[in-house]
Order: sequence, then C-alpha cells, then structure tokens
Amino acid sequence: MRYTEAIQTLYNAELYEEVVFLHELDSNTTGLTVKQEYMYNVYIADSYSYLEQYKHGIRHYELATLLYFRISRGVITKNFAESDVRYRYHKCLLKENRHEDALDVLLKVPTEALTPKICSAIAKMLHAKEKVILEKNMAVKYMRSIIESCPMAYKTLDELVRAGIKIDFELDRNFRNTSALIRAHKSIYENDIVSAVRTLTTEGAGMNRTICIELGKLFYMVGMRNDARSELAKAHAIDEDKADGMDILAYIYSTDSKTRKYLEGLAPTLIRNCPNAVETYIAFGYLSRALGGAKHLSSALQFSYKACNIKLFGGRTHSGAMLLKALVLKDMDRYADAITHLKEAIQDDPLNFDLYDTIISFFLQENSYEEARTILTGCSVYHGSDPRVHVLEAKLLMKRGVYEDKKEAQRMLERIVAKHPFLLDAAIVLMEYYEATNNFTKGIEMLNKLTNTKFPYSSLAMIHHLLGEFYVKSDKPLEAYNHFNLAIINGHTDSINELELINNALAQSGGIQPKQSTVIPRAPPTSPHSNLLPIPFNLSSNSPDPSLSNQEIMDEDPPQI
Repeated sequence: MRYTEAIQTLYNAELYEEVVFLHELDSNTTGLTVKQEYMYNVYIADSYSYLEQYKHGIRHYELATLLYFRISRGVITKNFAESDVRYRYHKCLLKENRHEDALDVLLKVPTEALTPKICSAIAKMLHAKEKVILEKNMAVKYMRSIIESCPMAYKTLDELVRAGIKIDFELDRNFRNTSALIRAHKSIYENDIVSAVRTLTTEGAGMNRTICIELGKLFYMVGMRNDARSELAKAHAIDEDKADGMDILAYIYSTDSKTRKYLEGLAPTLIRNCPNAVETYIAFGYLSRALGGAKHLSSALQFSYKACNIKLFGGRTHSGAMLLKALVLKDMDRYADAITHLKEAIQDDPLNFDLYDTIISFFLQENSYEEARTILTGCSVYHGSDPRVHVLEAKLLMKRGVYEDKKEAQRMLERIVAKHPFLLDAAIVLMEYYEATNNFTKGIEMLNKLTNTKFPYSSLAMIHHLLGEFYVKSDKPLEAYNHFNLAIINGHTDSINELELINNALAQSGGIQPKQSTVIPRAPPTSPHSNLLPIPFNLSSNSPDPSLSNQEIMDEDPPQI
C-alpha cells in the first residue's frame, strides 16, 4: 500500500494518532499531483488539530491553502472544499490566540462560498473588536447575511437589535423566552425600561435562567440593587454550573454586611463548578475585599490578577476583572494605579458604564473636576442617549459646590426622575440634595409620585423608607409611621427600628397613637416573577439566595493563586 493511501485509510477511520505516527516517521509526498498533495496536507492538519497540536496543524493548513490556488478545477469533496478547510484552519489559529490571522484566513473565502457558519465566525471576530466603527459595520454586513440565509438565527438577530441596528424581523410565537428577550433588548436600546421589564416578566414562559440574568442586569443598570440581587440569585439557584452574571451578584453581595454571608457560599460553589471561569475569581476577589484588612486585600489583588489573565474571545480582558482590580488598588491607597487600570479598561471596553461611574467617583473624591469632566465627555460618546450619563453630570455639578451648578443639577435630576422613574440612582441623588438643602416638602412630593410607579417590592420599600425619613424631618410622625410600616411590609427591615423610635416618641409625648402595626408577611409569589406592584409587572424580590441551600459557608481564607 502506498504511503498516501495508508494516511487516507487511517484518516477515514478517524485514527488520528496513527496518522501522525506514520507521518512523523515516513512522510513521503513524491509523485503526488497538486490536488493529492493538497488533500494529504489537510489529512495531516486535521489530525494534528484533533490531537490539540495546533502549531503543527497550522503549518499544514497553511500549506494546503497555498496549494489550493494551484488546483485548476478546485475541490468539491465534502469537508475538503476551500471554505471548509479555511474554517478549520481559523479554529486552529484561535486556539493559538492568533485572532488577527484567523480573521484574515476567513476573509479570503470567496463571496460565493460564504456559508452562515463562516459569516457567523467572521462577524464574531469583528464584533470582538467593536471599538473600530469600520469593523462594526463589517460585522453588521455579515450578521445580516446570516439572518437572510437562516432566519431562525435568533442569537445573531438579538446582537443586531442590542446594537440598535434597524432590521425587520418576525419572531416565532412558539419561542416565548427568545421572543421576549429580543423584544426587551430593543426596548432597552430605546431607553424604555418599563417596556423591557414588562416584556421579560409577562411574555416569557416560566423560570428561565437567561431571563433572570437579563432582569438582574437590567435592575442593576438602573440602580435597583436589591431586585438585581434577587434575580441573579434566582438564576444561580436554577443552574449552579454556569458563571455568567455571577460577577455582578458577587459585587452586590459584597456591598452589604447582611448579604456577605451569601457571597461566602457563592464563591466556593463557583470554584467547584466553574473553576476556569473569570467570574469565579472575581467573586473570590470581592469576598476577600469585603473581609477587609491588609491580608485579605492582598488576596483580593491576587484574585483580580488571576481574573485579568483569563482572556475573553478576541484576547480581551474582562472589564469586570479590571474594575475589581482598580477598586482593590484604591482600597490599598494606590490611587494612581487604580486610575491607570480604569483608563485601560475603558479603552478596551468602552460600553461598560460601571467603569465610567467608578473612575468619575474616584476623581470627585479627589476634587479633580477637570479630569472627571474629560471622562464624562468620553462616556457621552458611547452612552450619549443613556440617562445615566446625565446622572453622572449632575453628580459632578453637585460636587463642585457652586450654587448655580447645584441648581442646574437639581433641575437636571428632576427631569430625569420625571421621565425615567425607574432610574432609582437619579432619585436617590436628588433626595440627598433635597435633604442637604432642607427641602423636605419637595422631596416628599417627588417620592409620593414615585410610589405610584410600578416598582418591584424592594425598590418600592426603599422609596417608602425615604418618605418616612423625610416626614420625620418635617415633624410629621404619623405620616412617617405609615410609610415606615409600608416599607417593612415590602421587605425593608431597616425600617423596623425607625418605626419603634416613632412609637416610643409618641408614647412619651402623649400624642395620638397610630393604630397597631399592620406589618404582615407577603403572600408567596404565584408566578416566577410575581412580586411587582401592581400587576402585570411581577418580579420576585424575596426568593432565597442560593447560598441558603446546597452551599457551604466558607470558613477559611480563599485558596491562594
């Protein structure tokens, strides 16, 4: 049997180790035609690739693509056409982190040979380099081609909708969660948070991890931290073997001593189930940071380095890992290093709003107004239509301390709260200003309007708590009592102490006593997202954290890297 026939026989039998063994001992291509030599190099390249010896595979794929141009009539054998070989060639290059070369290999596929699979791979690589406008436009071209060839490619359609690309589409009613997700992303791009929440909570079909993750990210984006925590924790309970979104949950857990115990359960679960996920090391980093002290901060920095070294597709660093690293460096009084890392993160991922928020807060703490203004200008380039940009601007104006600036910030925040009542961060900043200026009447008026908004339970509870505080400072204890009571009913346990203080004060003064507290436990939810008031929005804010079941409490320091 001739050498090349033996190689072909072994290849067809999928005995790739045998192919490589024979090739490395007795390689012989004497007397082969160009087409036969092309096929031979593909056999060898595929075999090396299957054995994960990618550098050797790349060498033979390169030889094969060069030989293909010398074949007069091409190759139409299944899996050996130029487009098929180039696709496998690019997969090998990606394994070696040669992303630019992988993209170049696929871009040389003739237009008539482009398949949806190849278009998807090209679009994915171009999309990973989304800082360059030209490449974004090229990605859109290939993504549109995928939709035209395969209308059911809903992930590609979702990416186009999230990017604000105008495209006509119809969604199959049988795919309820998929349809709800895409429609919600369209609403989010249009800054219609109310419609996005309504779509996700009423049009989806039952408990779904992806829907919970999207709701959690949505609530986090607008400042509803407790509601974000609830949805992300629910997602983790549904499937503990996935890590996406858990970096945000870890951050939320770490910001409150009452929820830190849940982080002590979340992090070990992630390291057990998702040991190679960047979110796992981010979670351990936030846990170490929350514990405080020089030793734990050093561990947090180690975890952030580990997270930064886990590269995303396209060779990029996870911007959440860079954010963690900057926060830890700031805690260690390494202010300049923290700023440098945040600037690098923004350059790499300009769409992450948290990066702008954090670096501007750092600058404002140092009274570096011009630097903060420069960052804000850059933020508006990528987030110009996002009302959160104006909240950042209002914070900057407030911090400057000039009377005219503060009044302008007040007007700006009042417009935002009126137009985007779900943006709780704006309402909180505005209430802080009203409190600082003793303008409790204005604050009460604004907060009472917000109570009529369809907030989830925990966010509504916060508003009632703020109302109670403002009524106390306005010397209206009975009204304060009622709102603290409503806050407790909706799950704001911090209001209990305020309620007792008012009760005791009224008893000592001999004033009118309020009726017995109407604090009652909430009824259990009747649907996966059934805690929004009033119907039809319903999101659970009292679902147990996953750390309350199936997770051990971490009783020792996180493992060292």
